Amino acid sequence: MGRSVPLPRRLILLLGRVLRKSPGRSPADRPIRPTNLLMATLIHKIRSDRAMAEANAERRAHRRMALRLPVECRREGQDGEYVVRTITQDICTSGIYLELDEPGFRKGDRLSVELTIPPSEGVSSDAGLGTCEAEVVRTNRVRRIGESFDRYGVALRFLGPLRISY
Repeated sequence: MGRSVPLPRRLILLLGRVLRKSPGRSPADRPIRPTNLLMATLIHKIRSDRAMAEANAERRAHRRMALRLPVECRREGQDGEYVVRTITQDICTSGIYLELDEPGFRKGDRLSVELTIPPSEGVSSDAGLGTCEAEVVRTNRVRRIGESFDRYGVALRFLGPLRISY
């Protein structure tokens, strides 16, 4: 489900007139048909969605790819070592996004990341390992339709180049 966007004042006034069903005094205050209100609402939603998509596209410096790779994230701190093994949701040249069953990382945490790179024709017949340091730049709660539990999304930004070994 998308993020909610506040309705413009004009749309709120239209909605109020339709709900009251009272004719106004001037042409601007005439009752609005529900079909007109529906169209105005849909147009507002489409424009809002388009604006959000454009804003998100401009915010991303690198193209994301929906690659599901095994990953191990390790955080060392005063409370000891915390290790999570999961699968990436997507990856780009500047970072990765993954989902966890429990909240384990906070924004600003620095992690050691190990990505397992599967063998591929023309590159290597063996699996490879990509390692680097990363920083948690965003965490969010993820709710999936039909699941009885929440997952926790974690966006990581690579702090250096991904070192790959085969």
